[in-house]
Amino acid sequence: MKILKVKNGTSYLLKRLGKRGLTKTSNQKKFVPFKYKKTIVVESSENFESMKKDVQSAGESFIDIMKQADSKVQIKVEFNNKQKMNQLLNKYF
Repeated sequence: MKILKVKNGTSYLLKRLGKRGLTKTSNQKKFVPFKYKKTIVVESSENFESMKKDVQSAGESFIDIMKQADSKVQIKVEFNNKQKMNQLLNKYF
């Protein structure tokens, strides 16, 4: 990938984005889906907040809030590492 010199260090930023696969070109890398998925209903907000932090710090993982009721939250958790997923689920459920 050839980047032209641009004022104010923009070329450096474009190089860094290019290394990560985030370029302005139309042939971007496709998103690789997660291998392991689980939908969970969490009844207390304390469990939800601490679980959310653990999932985000676990590495290759994703958490999505699907529905919120009065005291229940339905979330979708996705991982690439089955062992980490099982550890977190066993910790909270």
